[in-house]
Amino acid sequence: DLFKRRFITWIPPTLRKGTLVLLSDISAMLASYLRGLTASVTIYIVVTAIIFSVLGVPFGLFLAVVVGIFYLIPMVGWVLSVGTIWLAIVAKSTMGPIFYQFPTQTSYIIIVMIVYLAYHFTHDQLIHPQVVGRKVGLNPVVSYFVVFSGYALFGLAGMILAFPIAGTIKVILDRLIRYTTTGDEELDLPRIPKRHTA
Repeated sequence: DLFKRRFITWIPPTLRKGTLVLLSDISAMLASYLRGLTASVTIYIVVTAIIFSVLGVPFGLFLAVVVGIFYLIPMVGWVLSVGTIWLAIVAKSTMGPIFYQFPTQTSYIIIVMIVYLAYHFTHDQLIHPQVVGRKVGLNPVVSYFVVFSGYALFGLAGMILAFPIAGTIKVILDRLIRYTTTGDEELDLPRIPKRHTA
């Protein structure tokens, strides 16, 4: 609260009202982004828990939560998830679900990994951009473009920051478009002092 009060005093009085409204819109967008991210990870955990239960993976619910946390780490998370699932299966010497036992543990691990990775990359490429993009207010096609562009430009950091940056740009552009097209948006710009006018 103290920082917020001091920060407001740093904004010139003529720009203060418009800047605070813009910052409020950006913070609302970031809150929506976090809600979208939470919804995406929750869907991921629930579906993964169902997959693990059907396949008879030991500690299925716990593993689903762990791989859900790892999902938040782009590019590397799935590698950590695969390693954790492999360790759980090997530690319990599981050979398959109750209704079917695979001839070897290796074949069972391969089947589990194929099913898990198929869902992981489907969620990553199709579900996550739509869920998070909708919360941020981005079109699904734009969401895909944002994620791929973030990765192409800045790698891992770009994928993590893609949606917050795109959402912030969208908020600013929306306000500018409303101001320039409808005139409903008030843009408080500082007046030019008379001594500077010709």
